[in-house]
Amino acid sequence: MDKDTVNNIFYGALDNQTVIYTFYLVTIYPDSGQVDLIGETVEGLQALAVRNPRISNVPTLSEYSLIVLAIVFLASALLVLRRRKQSIEA
Repeated sequence: MDKDTVNNIFYGALDNQTVIYTFYLVTIYPDSGQVDLIGETVEGLQALAVRNPRISNVPTLSEYSLIVLAIVFLASALLVLRRRKQSIEA
């Protein structure tokens, strides 16, 4: 079982062991205690994980960092072109 902290919902695995063994993925609403079936799942499901949408696994730069990086690249490109021009003239 795992909790979706954004929506305050628990997700769990339910084993129905009546005549035929069936396995379901369910949602559990802690406020009301209501359990809804999402659908069948695999036998022996051991773990669930809910990803937090506010956490990004991809590191990114801010827009200001990207602007500074672009200026640094442009300055280094101009420096290389200037040195190349001086070596051709000599």
